[in-house]
Amino acid sequence: MNYFAHILLSPLDIDYQLGNLLADPLKARPWPQCSAAHQAGLQLHLKIDRFTDAHPCVAQSKARLGDKGRLRGVVVDIAYDYLLHQHWAQFVTLDKSQFLQQFHQQALQQVSILPDSVQIMVARLVRYQVLASYQSIQGIQTALSRLDNRLSSRVLARESASQYAQQLEDVLPEMASDFCDFFSDLIIHLQAQVDLPHLIASR
Repeated sequence: MNYFAHILLSPLDIDYQLGNLLADPLKARPWPQCSAAHQAGLQLHLKIDRFTDAHPCVAQSKARLGDKGRLRGVVVDIAYDYLLHQHWAQFVTLDKSQFLQQFHQQALQQVSILPDSVQIMVARLVRYQVLASYQSIQGIQTALSRLDNRLSSRVLARESASQYAQQLEDVLPEMASDFCDFFSDLIIHLQAQVDLPHLIASR
């Protein structure tokens, strides 16, 4: 799952949300000013990733992009954030704009106590409204290009994220079915472990 989903799949606590969001760049390691909720968010991120990696609907979404390519999983992650925007009312009881606004405000208040390595990332996420940008096809294309800018020349010699843009757009209707089945299962899985009353396991 990508940024937007990891924030949503957390209790409505900014420490928990930031821990869930930042687990990848921080390699799930606590930092000196890390709260218990931050640490719980780091661990929740790992649980989400394990469930996601093993789910057949996610594998099916990757297969829709071909049978080869190491970046297919990351492309599906980005696509699933787009599909979460499109199917928000099916799974979430909160107003989306208010949810994003609250996260942005609280995240900015936390930036100074985060590790130096992720302070710029969080500030840019808020400043450029990255989470909201995933709700459009153009936003997906921008995210794929942004990913390419972080890849080494060695990886880009084999494939780029942007090369999947048109193919992804073509299969999004079918991928939406994968996403909805998967996301409902994920919510059920997490609600057995964490209090997430703002989420609905919808079929």
